Amino acid sequence: MLPSVKSLMRIQGIEPDKAKELRELLERKRKTRDYASVQSWESHCYNPPTYLERMMRAANEIIGGYGVEYIPKGNNAKSPAIEYVNLGDTYDTTLLLIDGDKIRVGCWGDIVERGNYD
Repeated sequence: MLPSVKSLMRIQGIEPDKAKELRELLERKRKTRDYASVQSWESHCYNPPTYLERMMRAANEIIGGYGVEYIPKGNNAKSPAIEYVNLGDTYDTTLLLIDGDKIRVGCWGDIVERGNYD
C-alpha cells in the first residue's frame, strides 16, 4: 500500500502540489525518466538502474533532498535495509524504501534506534 497524499504531506518541507506529484510518481502515473536528475544520472551508469532506483532519484528531485542514501540490513528482524531521501537530519520525516519493496513516510533515525545495527 502506498502512502496517501496526506501522509506525504508529513515529509519535511514538502508543498501540497509536490506531495500530489510524488503520489503520482509512486502510483507510476509519472515516468521516472521525465526527471532531469534521473536522466543525468542514468546517462553515467554502466548498468541501467532499476525502476525503484530511478523512482527514489526522481522522488529526491521532487522533495528537494540532498540525495538518496542507503543503510544495509542490520542483525535482526527489527533492522531492515533502508533507502531514503536525505533531508539533512536523521529525524526529519522523509520518504523511505524499506527492504526494497515497502514505501513508507517516516524518519530513518527511529528505525535505526529500534534495530540492532552494528
